[in-house]
Amino acid sequence: MAHPDLKQSREHYSRFFYGYVVLAVALFLMSSFWAIHCSFGIFFKPLINEFGWTRAMTSGAFSLCSIVHGLIAIVMGGLTDKFGARIVITVSAFFIGLGCFLRSRVASLWQFYLFYGIIMGVGMGSSWSTFDRLFIRRYRQLSAGVLVVCSYQSKRDVLGFASKTN
Repeated sequence: MAHPDLKQSREHYSRFFYGYVVLAVALFLMSSFWAIHCSFGIFFKPLINEFGWTRAMTSGAFSLCSIVHGLIAIVMGGLTDKFGARIVITVSAFFIGLGCFLRSRVASLWQFYLFYGIIMGVGMGSSWSTFDRLFIRRYRQLSAGVLVVCSYQSKRDVLGFASKTN
């Protein structure tokens, strides 16, 4: 006969791996982040027509966002180790949401560079470096592969939809 403590510990054992819930949430967030980031090309001509900026002035904000994204990603790895992935992802989502909100209020070029180039760049740089840390080592490769494939798939779907409605 089994020991009562052993029997009780088996009753509380769950076969469901909650890492898949984390993967689903991470997939939704990454898909949203990258769809927002890559929709810049769809709104490029309307921005030029609305504000009268040149193509170089307008695309400079995207370049600045990419530079900030790359530089911030280096720093965010260490911050993820120090503070944890939950805090860094929350800050990332906050910056991306703030950037989206403030982009809708743009009136001049310097605001566009600040809101899209800097604020969105900080949010995007924070995202990739932290999702990898949410998974235990055994499933990291699987989660990274699913996130990359599905985020690119969602970009294709969202951008295709946005280009038809624009």
